Amino acid sequence: MYRFNTTKVVNNVAGVTLSIHPARKNKADIAQHSLQEIRELGITFRLHLLDQGFFTVRSIDRLIKMDQLFIMPALKTPGIIRAIVGYHNKTVNAVSRYTVRGKAGAVTW
Repeated sequence: MYRFNTTKVVNNVAGVTLSIHPARKNKADIAQHSLQEIRELGITFRLHLLDQGFFTVRSIDRLIKMDQLFIMPALKTPGIIRAIVGYHNKTVNAVSRYTVRGKAGAVTW
């Protein structure tokens, strides 16, 4: 069985698949290559939506370095849980700086 990560451009009319990458490829490479392919095609967009599998230091760091606005679900780490509880208790703002740490180091955004 093969698994693929696809890049689609979607508007209120239709969606078009622009690239397909094998799932075994590094997630940060997939995120970067997908953005490069879209940009090379001359397609402009504001927001890049990614699935939870891209919640890695390397992926987030590359998206930031490419100056790309993005949204992805966060993994339920202890830090994320503290942020959610803090927001619920009104002790943390909805938008705040957060640092993700992993084997590749750390990234704050």
